[in-house]
Formats: sequence, structure tokens, C-alpha cells
Amino acid sequence: MNVINFFKFIGEKNPNYSFDKILERWKISGRLYPYSGQGESVDGVRDGRFERYGVDNQQDKNLYLSEIQNYKDGDLHGDQIKYYPNGQILSFQQYTDGYENGVNKSYFSNGQLNHSLNYKNGIKRGLEVSYNENGDLVRKVEWVNGRRQGEEITNYNNGKPHERGYYENGLHQGPYISYWQNGKLKIKATFEQGGYVGKYDEYYSTGNMHISRQYNSRHMPEYTVEYREDGTREYESLKDGRFTTIKIYHKNDKLQIIKTYDDTNNALTGPYEEYGSDGKIIKRYVYKDNKIIER
Repeated sequence: MNVINFFKFIGEKNPNYSFDKILERWKISGRLYPYSGQGESVDGVRDGRFERYGVDNQQDKNLYLSEIQNYKDGDLHGDQIKYYPNGQILSFQQYTDGYENGVNKSYFSNGQLNHSLNYKNGIKRGLEVSYNENGDLVRKVEWVNGRRQGEEITNYNNGKPHERGYYENGLHQGPYISYWQNGKLKIKATFEQGGYVGKYDEYYSTGNMHISRQYNSRHMPEYTVEYREDGTREYESLKDGRFTTIKIYHKNDKLQIIKTYDDTNNALTGPYEEYGSDGKIIKRYVYKDNKIIER
């Protein structure tokens, strides 16, 4: 649908800009003209009801009412409504003195509810839900004073589970789980005050392990192991105080590189070793503050 929108400005009562005149001129020239009605716009400040019209190029280029806006002293105030060319409501919002206040809903062209949320003085509150065109739940979460609270459920557009998690005062808290579109587990983890803690596991869409990680109470990873899709190890890291030792593996699971970083300045320190896929050592250096001190 290619829709050309324009404002039906509310101002001086001019019969030359009546809706009939707009329709007549559109059919002759293909151009849209503003026309008068209720309300007024003084020095660019709108007050009252304004309408926006569009042209439906799929239906003989018919004009249709695409939007109603209500203003008070230049601010959105009252019901704000958008329409599809078929007359179905696209969205409905309520404003008070420029702030969303009340229900906010959007719909698909078949009339099915797409999204619903309530506001109070511009702040989200209450239950928020989203659906697909078939009426299957896509997302559900509760808002308290503009922050997510309790369980949040998100599904793929086909209705299958996507994510399950919990919030406390707007921060992730407690168990979290997500799925691939094929239904296989993607991530299983635990949050505390918005950060990961404890065991974190991430999987490929095939079901094979991708990343396994252990977080401390400060949300920092202490141990990580990453796998290739075929199940062989690719990477390991182990944090011990201020130092992190990293191991990288060949595809045959033999050690390729081992090195250590000082986390205080992200500098290589201590032994650095490289091995061939046959397990034989190729290089060995000793580092301090990113500089080789021994070969």
C-alpha cells in the first residue's frame, strides 16, 4: 500500500477547501489540498480536532481518513486515532496535556489486537501484551511505575516460546531461559540485580553446547569454555585473582595457544606458548607488561 498523507488543517472556513473540493481536485489532478473544519491553528499552535487523509492506491486511489488528532494549546490532548484504508482502526492512544495517559492500542488490518499498554502521565503501567495476526501471544509483561516487574514472556511470531524471564524494579532477577525458533534450548542462566550470576549455558540451534560460563557475585565471568558446532573445544579462560589464563584449541582438541593476561592493565604476562596440531611446541616466550623478557 502506497499512502500519501496530508493534514486536514482546521482554520478559516473556506468553501474552496471543503472535502468535496479536495475529492474533486484529487480525481482531476492527483493533488491533495488542505481544507477547513473544526478547531484552529494560530501562529503554528494547534487547538482542537485535526484530521489527516490519505490515498489508497490499491482501491482506485480513493481518499480515506487516515488519522484524527486532538490538541489543546499545542499539545496532544484526548483521543488520537489512526485508520487503515479499509476503515479499521490501526492505533488508538489517549493523551493529557502532551503526555500519554490511558490506553494505548494498535491493531492489524483484520481487526485483531496487535499491542496494548496503559500509561499514566507518560509512564508505563499495568499489563502490556502483544499478539500476532492470528491472535497468538507474542509478549506479556507487567509495568509498575515505568519499570518491568514479575515474569516477562516473549514468543516467536509463530507462537512458539522465545524467552522467559523475571524482573524486579526493572532489573532482570532470577532464572532466565530462551529458545531457538526450532524449539531447542538457546540460553539458560540466572540473573541477580540485572547481571548474570552462577552458571550460564548457551547452545547452538542443533542442541550442541556453544558456551558454558561461571559468573561470580559481581557479574564477572570466572571460567568460560566455548565449543565449535561439532562439539570440540575452541576456547577456555580461567580467572584467578587479577590474572586470566586463556587457552585456544586446534580442531583435534589439542592445545594450540596458552597465555595469561594481567587484568589490571590488560597486558600479557608470564609464559606464552604455541603448539602444533600434533602437540609439539612451536613457540615459547615469557612476557611482562606486554613485552617479551625471555625467549
